[in-house]
Amino acid sequence: MRTTEDGKILWSYSQLKHSFPEFLESPIIEIIKGNLYMSPSRSIKHQRILRRLIKLLEAFFEEKPVAELFIAPVDVILSENDVVIPDLFIILDRHKDSIKITNVEGVPDFVIEILSKNVKQDTEIKKALYAKYGVEEYWVVDQFDELIIRFNSPVEGKYIDKQIYKTTDLITSVVFKDFIFRIEDLFGNL
Repeated sequence: MRTTEDGKILWSYSQLKHSFPEFLESPIIEIIKGNLYMSPSRSIKHQRILRRLIKLLEAFFEEKPVAELFIAPVDVILSENDVVIPDLFIILDRHKDSIKITNVEGVPDFVIEILSKNVKQDTEIKKALYAKYGVEEYWVVDQFDELIIRFNSPVEGKYIDKQIYKTTDLITSVVFKDFIFRIEDLFGNL
């Protein structure tokens, strides 16, 4: 087990798997730079948004079967010390060799996180991590302000493009150019 100079324990994926038993209702545990992050259960609004996104994406991929959609909880192993569980992520068919039996070992092409109570984790910590590893497109779905922030085109570990989409806007994916919907369709009547 590695520790920092100040005695802080740094975790790896293999340590995590051997230290925490699997429970039916276990919390979401992620590792970023060796630090453990635990997420509480998702809110009802979070789950409703997630369900709508799944429906939109599944309908799109039914017409264009070029990728596979995954829904949390699935471990995405970016490195031994960086393991995340995105709310939604997509692996293009050309990268499907990263899909293993129990997890994904590699970088997703498109990641969507729905904000929960720990806003900083998705808007700063995970954003920086996804850019570092080259996730081509990253959406932060803000359930509180009912908007989507789209980051894409990482260069040298930083996203160079950021767009904010509000209620009446149409959003389109950079990775999937034909995937388009109106923001209000996602948040309306929740």
